Amino acid sequence: MPARALALSLIALALIAGGAVYTLNAKDAGVDDVLALLMGESDAGLLCTIAAWGSLGAGALGVAAAFAAFFEEEDEDGYRRRGFPKAVPVILIIVSLVLFWAMFDCAAREEAPAQVAISTPAPPPPVEPEPAAPASPAAPQITIDAAAFDWPFMIPLIDDDTYRETPELARALASIFPRQDDAGRAMLCDAAWVMVSGSASEEGPRPRNETRSRLRAEFAAAAVRSWLAAHTDDCRAPLIVAVDLGQHAPTLPPAAGDGSDTGFERSVIVVSRMRRSADETMTPIEALREAERFLGDPDNARRALAGRAYGKAPTVFLPGAEPALD
Repeated sequence: MPARALALSLIALALIAGGAVYTLNAKDAGVDDVLALLMGESDAGLLCTIAAWGSLGAGALGVAAAFAAFFEEEDEDGYRRRGFPKAVPVILIIVSLVLFWAMFDCAAREEAPAQVAISTPAPPPPVEPEPAAPASPAAPQITIDAAAFDWPFMIPLIDDDTYRETPELARALASIFPRQDDAGRAMLCDAAWVMVSGSASEEGPRPRNETRSRLRAEFAAAAVRSWLAAHTDDCRAPLIVAVDLGQHAPTLPPAAGDGSDTGFERSVIVVSRMRRSADETMTPIEALREAERFLGDPDNARRALAGRAYGKAPTVFLPGAEPALD
């Protein structure tokens, strides 16, 4: 009957829409990501675009097949004709949802800049920051804390290349360097400059995660400024430098997808360069160049990253206007 066929077609459409919404939430994706895959405008390859169009086509055929499978008529003598196979719409709906899920996994693999997956490093154990042995009597003392704070998964939330103010973001900012905690004193006070990192774990689309990585670096620098502002009476403020590490490279075995096993990929790394002397002076540009040289040394970069591997070279920058070191 036409009414029954129409009702079941609408149910098939609702199943496809519900599955698509669930996939978008699970993959931290949006409609703009789907359109980019359909139009071939993302960095994903041809197979990802084919999967996107295949999902759309299978979904449309599934709705049409649901209508055809239940549109039955009877002959004049009352016998019902053999109808359209009822298993076909079920198969097409499953194929559509599987392709819809797979196109995001395909895009994540295609967009990952690292072509060879690396073994998952064990999360660095919590250790007290240890100063590196100076290379020479005149060399400055460098201190590294490779796991100062792990950003919560997907925080900050990204909307159209900007971030959303949420209670989770406010709690995260207050936890990087808590004002009532003096743990930051050894890393911040009497340093010439302090460099803090921002990064994103391997889950989700690379463009969105690169935006999130830069914002996390900015927020970490803001947390340092907030801590220093609360300790102006007993702490000599350093210059602040930030480094954007980008999105972590894919690992083997693959991550769970919910951020539960990739917290160390989102860690805030703090590098402190202590003053050579009490009267040392330095400009923000000099601090920036020195931080770039520090990370440009493979041994220093290996110590700072502590087993992590990101898909791009670190981008060191000044997070806003800074006064000269006095």
